[in-house]
Amino acid sequence: MNNYAFEIILANVTEVSEDLANKLYEAGGDDCSPSSCNGIVTIGFDRDAVSLEEAIRSALRTVHDAGFTAKTVTAQPESFVS
Repeated sequence: MNNYAFEIILANVTEVSEDLANKLYEAGGDDCSPSSCNGIVTIGFDRDAVSLEEAIRSALRTVHDAGFTAKTVTAQPESFVS
């Protein structure tokens, strides 16, 4: 397995709360770090998977299972594999 770093921007959420962080953790997001700036909530993931696609799909399931909707996924090319 490889480690992939990327971010998911949430739709319809403007700030990070303890409840948001707890829901992500309980849904399997023990490898993510939520943050917010100017009304945009971003969740940074550092996920182990066999491919970038699987890492992103898994993270999107985590976001969905926590009750949130993803708006955008972003990743820098140099952080695809570590």
